[in-house]
Amino acid sequence: MPSQNDLLISRLAKLPVAILSDVLRYSGTPHQVLHSSIQAIAPTQGKSVAGPVFCVRGERLLGGSKPKNLRPDMFRRMPSGSVIVMASDGYEDAVVLGENVALSLQVRGCQAVVTDGGIRDREALIKMGMPIFCRFVSPLSSGQQWITVELEATVTLPGQASATVRIAPGDIAVGDGDGVIIIPGRGLRTVTEDAETVLEIEGLTRQQLLAGGDPEAVYVSLERFKHVRRI
Repeated sequence: MPSQNDLLISRLAKLPVAILSDVLRYSGTPHQVLHSSIQAIAPTQGKSVAGPVFCVRGERLLGGSKPKNLRPDMFRRMPSGSVIVMASDGYEDAVVLGENVALSLQVRGCQAVVTDGGIRDREALIKMGMPIFCRFVSPLSSGQQWITVELEATVTLPGQASATVRIAPGDIAVGDGDGVIIIPGRGLRTVTEDAETVLEIEGLTRQQLLAGGDPEAVYVSLERFKHVRRI
């Protein structure tokens, strides 16, 4: 039987990232949108993807002692239904994800991958159908120059309204054609409920605008955010 959190996350996946961004701004957490350079590699066809984050951090090898590569452990420890959030530590010499890694994640129930690094095998990844949000595409393999060094720990990715977005285990990632937003775990219920209300108000607003209503009067009569709670 799905847990309460599972049910809330399934409701989150029906909400646009743009509305979630508005709700988080009014909830007192305005710096949750990842940088605009992190985009889906294929059109999302108006759909969102949502799931609890599984945080992964990697580093470029610069010589000296070689830390253990935790990538094999990532496959074993990632819970089904997760969104992999992969912090690249600024690595851009080559990619951090390709077809085989993505396939191994998908068959274990990964919902999506979000990274500030690069990916390759774009066409194969699109055919797989698992949403992937990344910063660039390149054919260059990292060749073990970039390895996974930390799992299930807090990471940071570049932010749009702030330098970085802090992402911790228990948070929820939601992505669509507009980009990716991180919902703090403590706000899962209130943000979901309040965003659903905003979506209903947006529908009423469009109806009145389509009927020729005066935009100023319509927006005054249908206040969209007065119900939003702080988290």
